[in-house]
Amino acid sequence: MQHNLDKRASSACSGPRLDSTVRLRIIALATLILALAASTVSAGQPGRQQKLEGPFPSGHKEWRIPASPTGQRLGSLLSVLRSKDAGAAREYVEQVLDQGFREEHGVEGMVDFLMQTATKLDGFTLDGLERQPNGGANAILATPDGLATVLEIGVSEASPHLVEGLMFRPYDRQIEGVPEINTVAEANSYLEELAAAGKYGGVLAVMKDNEIIFTGGYGLAVRAGEGDEELRADPTFLYNVGSITKDFTRTAVLQLVATGKLKLSDTVGQHLERFPEAIADHVTVEQLLAFTSGLGNYHEHPDFAESVKEPTRLERVMDMVRDSELAFEPGTGNLYSNSGFAVLGAMVQSASGMDYYDYMQQNIFDRARMHNSRFLEQADPRAAVGYTRTDDGALTSNRSLIPIKGTPAGSSYSTAGDLLKFQQAMRDDVFGIGKDKVRYGCFAGGGPGVSAVRCASKDGLVIAVLSNVDEGLAGKVAMELFKALQPE
Repeated sequence: MQHNLDKRASSACSGPRLDSTVRLRIIALATLILALAASTVSAGQPGRQQKLEGPFPSGHKEWRIPASPTGQRLGSLLSVLRSKDAGAAREYVEQVLDQGFREEHGVEGMVDFLMQTATKLDGFTLDGLERQPNGGANAILATPDGLATVLEIGVSEASPHLVEGLMFRPYDRQIEGVPEINTVAEANSYLEELAAAGKYGGVLAVMKDNEIIFTGGYGLAVRAGEGDEELRADPTFLYNVGSITKDFTRTAVLQLVATGKLKLSDTVGQHLERFPEAIADHVTVEQLLAFTSGLGNYHEHPDFAESVKEPTRLERVMDMVRDSELAFEPGTGNLYSNSGFAVLGAMVQSASGMDYYDYMQQNIFDRARMHNSRFLEQADPRAAVGYTRTDDGALTSNRSLIPIKGTPAGSSYSTAGDLLKFQQAMRDDVFGIGKDKVRYGCFAGGGPGVSAVRCASKDGLVIAVLSNVDEGLAGKVAMELFKALQPE
């Protein structure tokens, strides 16, 4: 572990798991949940997850599932698992699972999976809930052998609120139960403890009043194996920042709006060709920025898995977006959308007359003096390798799951220090978009082997936590520390 601190300033269960495609959906949903939590934090109310409880008739503790769409789908799934009834499982799969999710894995495959899971979890009790800011909950399921599994469920926002993703993962009390963190030193000690146990790899950076007061590196940036030599993490390593890339793209769009090359009212068809009429003539820049366009996620396109085998070509991503349908009429709903930000990147390219990646390098990264930020064209010796868990709980690299070169929606690379610089540049209006466009709160990016969070307050506090494992620790630590360090 390497760090610089300014003077001023339980047991796991090898539970059943779905494959990485399903996990990717869940992680994307988790990113949205953190983004939703950010609005709570920026308003001065901590976005801490809360536990809900009430009495069992038997005298044990009952964890009530919230009466939200996600809660209802979670509750009915727990009933299926308790019953171990194949007929009930089939009914759940056919009536409750999203069509794309169901077709991707097959009805029989999903029924078999649920029955195998029910057997492994035989006799489970609901040992806890983590309520999410969108009203849903993750269930902690304890089995008679004393082990525990976390059940995560992703549900569409639009009625009839079908299940879009499921994941069962081992519950690790050291990771799940992030302690209350009140100081930078406490955050540092906790991350050191996790890194020593091999459960964390990443970096932490903290800025107050325009001065970086702490940087720390923890665990491994690259693990030995798969042809790699072990490298210890330090603050100079580049990490995949996932959907924090959307902040960079948003800034580029607003630059072009400020210079008159784009308008918020412009439609997709005014700048890009070959889109269906429903998208070309009705989806606007403003809707794409606000996630109200009706576009979904190109990650779910059948060609996506093949596309990650080579550096990203923006036009190939556009082809996947063109071959999709809107989830709702533009402007009438809200849906987190990677496709929407990919389209915004293509509009940046069209309106500026520059290649999207060149524009970002010159007008975002270079202008903010983010000298360690870029879209990778190939493997970089100073880039951390992401690691995600396989079905047996082992960590493996995410190289087959994440594109070599990111898109306007995600997977650019940066350092924790550069994320602090980005927030500083936004506040000082280095990008020329206006100080009223600065966003405060916590913003996250995630994916297999990717966990990144940037938190910023109006009083000059900025925190960046980056990790190359997908346990969700970056967000938990960042938000705990952010809440603690803000003035009363």
